[in-house]
Amino acid sequence: MRARIARRIHDLDVPHDVAPHHHGVGHRIPVRRTYRVGEPVPPAVEDLFVASARHGLGLQDDDDRHGGIAGVCAYPQSAVDGARRSSASDVLEPARGFSGLTVLGSTTVERIVLDREQATGVLLTGSDGGTRMVSAGIVVLSAGAYHTPQLLLRSGIGPADALANAGVPALHHLPGVGRGLRDHARVELRMPMSPAPSDEGRRFGDALRLHLRARTSLAQGGADVDLSLRHPKGRSSVVLMVRLLEQRTAGEITLAAPALGGSGGALRVRTGLAAAEADLFALREGLEIGTSILTDDALCGRYRLDGAIPGVRELVSTVAASGHGVGTCRFGRPGDPDRVVDPDLAVDGLEGLVIADASVLPVLPHAGPIPAVVAVAEHAVDRVWATLR
Repeated sequence: MRARIARRIHDLDVPHDVAPHHHGVGHRIPVRRTYRVGEPVPPAVEDLFVASARHGLGLQDDDDRHGGIAGVCAYPQSAVDGARRSSASDVLEPARGFSGLTVLGSTTVERIVLDREQATGVLLTGSDGGTRMVSAGIVVLSAGAYHTPQLLLRSGIGPADALANAGVPALHHLPGVGRGLRDHARVELRMPMSPAPSDEGRRFGDALRLHLRARTSLAQGGADVDLSLRHPKGRSSVVLMVRLLEQRTAGEITLAAPALGGSGGALRVRTGLAAAEADLFALREGLEIGTSILTDDALCGRYRLDGAIPGVRELVSTVAASGHGVGTCRFGRPGDPDRVVDPDLAVDGLEGLVIADASVLPVLPHAGPIPAVVAVAEHAVDRVWATLR
């Protein structure tokens, strides 16, 4: 997996990280960490390190490599000189001049076209409202944990009973489509801030630069909550964000039943976020850990708690998703009733249909999902390339 990530991720903090040659493509997404172990940091960050250590959170050098270990780490960012870099900017953009590539904007994929057990193309609707079919020997879906299962369901691929309820003819019964949705549940708490004299003219770390991984009393293994800070403009307060790294109760993606005289296909989402009481207690305990660190004497009174930490019942209405959805078209071993794709990312029982996005991940990563999705994409490239040769 790490070798496939290395094909697309250029770690600027690793000396002599040379881009590997892969199918003639050398475009890679650069990542860099703002703070590294042993390097000078602003006084507020140094004091935060001290306060965190007092609460059992020592320094870690790489959040992606040590996602299960409690500690403090700078989060890798895909930004260079203040500009966000992505697969769109560093992989797709350089390929726009390739004669075999066509990018269609303002276009909706309505469904996958099947000929018995073979995917033969997709049906599109353009900005003018007209529809047309694009034929293909291999169809690769990459619409994410929400819209990839939606597209399969609209194409008649999924649980037969759910398709019947949505008024869609069942063409290929596949029970796992849409099941197993998981995300990092998050809650936030704003705390007043009074910068110390030593902070004059200096920047603080924010939510994307420094993360604290902690283990609550409900953890079933390693660290189960991620704490990060965001300083809104004006520097008069800090927002403590707590993300839950596990989700005990999975959600589900389905299609809405057709309205009277209308058609079905609309997306319905049951997130499952904080549906388990233990998840709510873990989120609240994460807030307790975070506020204890921020109000530690080592931070010289920079932050203070204004009022009480919200109770579990209050948190229910504030829990939100982190946009890290996975698992709705999972891969798995033979015999897994919820498996949608095989280890080569091919949809079970169909030819010419591949899925390459976060929906295939069977578990929720303990870090941001981008490295895992990059590995999935590279695996899909390998499979399609082998098929075409």
